[in-house]
Amino acid sequence: MMNEKKIDFQCDIYVPSIMKIKDIDLSTILFNLLDNAIEACDHVTFQKFIFLSIEYRYHVLKIILRNSYNSKYHKGIQIGHGF
Repeated sequence: MMNEKKIDFQCDIYVPSIMKIKDIDLSTILFNLLDNAIEACDHVTFQKFIFLSIEYRYHVLKIILRNSYNSKYHKGIQIGHGF
């Protein structure tokens, strides 16, 4: 999908094979982050990029996601979205 949308995607992931977070929870978090980043890139006319960094250290999972976005576009608040 990112190739079709011409989004430059880079990632650095350093995690052990076993962590205290459930696979389904981590998958849900990553899906939501990436889906939002792809949507933000849809509203950009210049260079589209997503950078994802995941690191697990001292029993802490750190996720950093940076993406291009259009500051003039705002999705607005959706009822029933999120927590």
